[in-house]
Amino acid sequence: MTLYDLKIGERAEIARVSGASAKKLSELGYTPKTKIKVLNISLFDGRLILIRDCVVGLRSSLAKDIEVKITKR
Repeated sequence: MTLYDLKIGERAEIARVSGASAKKLSELGYTPKTKIKVLNISLFDGRLILIRDCVVGLRSSLAKDIEVKITKR
């Protein structure tokens, strides 16, 4: 499952970052075992997420490169 597949309000843990932008995302803090929460989905399918106490907007193409595991909390 990817970050793109999550619905508003769901929490997850990053499992793996892949794709052409993997290095860029890893340098920005999108590393395995990092907890995230989807706050909103924009008009063009971008994601507004909470990661490490920061609110960040991601394009849908980047969200599809982040594999996640859903968590209960």
